[in-house]
Amino acid sequence: MYQKIKKNLFKRIICHKATISLVGFLVIIFISIPLAKNVSKNYNINKEVVKLEEEIDRLKDKNSELGNMIDYLKSDQFIDEQAKLNLNYKKAGEELVVINSKEEQAAKASSELKNIYNIQGLNRQIIEKEIVNPKKWGYYFFNQEKLAELNN
Repeated sequence: MYQKIKKNLFKRIICHKATISLVGFLVIIFISIPLAKNVSKNYNINKEVVKLEEEIDRLKDKNSELGNMIDYLKSDQFIDEQAKLNLNYKKAGEELVVINSKEEQAAKASSELKNIYNIQGLNRQIIEKEIVNPKKWGYYFFNQEKLAELNN
């Protein structure tokens, strides 16, 4: 009789709606955990594929630009330009005109003065005009080497 009651109780517990629902819920959870991991991996892989495709497109563009640059560097036009710039080459019938800006002329004149006269104070005067007084104080307190350069 005790066996029969025990079987009956076990049967009732197993066949009860709540037990079946709980078991079904646990099965769904155990199935959905690996599914969620796979979905997450798939999403990350797709994201990486998109990034790699964008990088491929970018590299293709860069490759075509470099191909165009190589074609230009192999062209006669580039060779002529380099000959004109570096070797002062000119074709028959061409005339050369040089236009200097005021800054270039002033820099050239000051460098010529330095080279011709080699006056010691000339370099110091130019530096003193460029460096303002607060900077000099900063050099005095924090950078003794720079101050020594200024005084020489």
